[in-house]
Amino acid sequence: MARNTYLIFKEMIRDCVKAGRLLEPDEDVIAPVLATASHGLVTMILYRSDFLNKGSDVIARSLVDALRRGYQK
Repeated sequence: MARNTYLIFKEMIRDCVKAGRLLEPDEDVIAPVLATASHGLVTMILYRSDFLNKGSDVIARSLVDALRRGYQK
């Protein structure tokens, strides 16, 4: 199930690249970066009780915004 989800995720990224929405032309680069960032956020929330002091929504939005701006055309 995890592999299929990842492949679907890569397909979505490929579609965004083909549509000219992303700068990086290779879904084999973008997919692991985005997956690692989201998994890192979840890991920090689970294992660091003080991590949520600034509010998980603020941290999550900041992460997504930074990644989006970094790859968006």
